[in-house]
Amino acid sequence: MKTLFVFLLSLCLSGVTFAQLNFSVQKVSAEDVPAEAIATQAASFSAAVRSWEKQNANTRGKAVTRYVASFTEQSKTVTRARYTSNGKGLTATTYYGTAALLPTVIQDAAATNYPAYSLKSGEKIIYIPTKQNIFRLRLRKGAQKLVIYVDNNGQELEKEELPEPVVEDENMSH
Repeated sequence: MKTLFVFLLSLCLSGVTFAQLNFSVQKVSAEDVPAEAIATQAASFSAAVRSWEKQNANTRGKAVTRYVASFTEQSKTVTRARYTSNGKGLTATTYYGTAALLPTVIQDAAATNYPAYSLKSGEKIIYIPTKQNIFRLRLRKGAQKLVIYVDNNGQELEKEELPEPVVEDENMSH
């Protein structure tokens, strides 16, 4: 009986979790992207867009649509910029597959502040409205994983104090 109760409780809690975020991604052609988003992308970044996605999410009863441009910067790093339907820029995320590609000041700060962890990878997130750079770092100690946010100088930032689109980007990233 206790096992059945635990199973039913787990099933109910899973339903609550699934109900909080409904997310879909669809590849779209440039013709299906609002002209405002294309114009903001062209004004913000010189690199040619490789592909566009339309992301739809329903989180906590709020429907959100974002258009995401994928392009290559500095010949190696993939960047994804996110826009609202009316073309407002939200975030641009550059992915660094390995820790060695991150700026030295960021690597040094992670090593100093988390000496028991190893820095595995990270992203530079530009909060487009203010041009603020925020680094999201992934660290590991054995099986334990840790995600932290730091500024350009490696100073840790509290997740609760970050602009909402930066945190939303983490939830909606591929």
